[in-house]
Amino acid sequence: MLIIGFFFINLVSYTTDQTVIQRYLTTKDEKAAARSIWLNGLMSIPTAILFMTLGTSLWVFYEVHPELPTPESADQIVPWFIVRELRVGVAGLVIAGIFAAAMSSLDSSMNAIASASVNDFWLRLRKETTPHQELQVARMLTLGIGVLGTGWGCLALPRCSITSI
Repeated sequence: MLIIGFFFINLVSYTTDQTVIQRYLTTKDEKAAARSIWLNGLMSIPTAILFMTLGTSLWVFYEVHPELPTPESADQIVPWFIVRELRVGVAGLVIAGIFAAAMSSLDSSMNAIASASVNDFWLRLRKETTPHQELQVARMLTLGIGVLGTGWGCLALPRCSITSI
């Protein structure tokens, strides 16, 4: 049942997500795109298992050590463990890795929004544009999206500071 659900959840992103579609379109041919899809699908299985194992391991850790304080919400268990249980240098590396992973996902999404906006709106409004102008508009859109997302994130948090993340 889990595999069937996993299939349909991924089917949506593989067929409609602009970021994923852009990756297909940058391959040299259809065969390379198909190989990329299959490889990504196969690699998501160990990734899902890794995340499930991480969550289960943290649950077991706090069950074995009931004397340790635990967060109010189960959603906070990973950052709680990183801050409270890992050594300072290791915690810093893990947090840096989390930020790097988040940025790699965010920059792809921001690029996809900018690319779709330039192609769907800018090029229809401005018939005579150079590739340099398109690139400049895409960069400005990416900057605007980044500022908007950061502002929205600050409004969504009760306090916007790096220590509250």
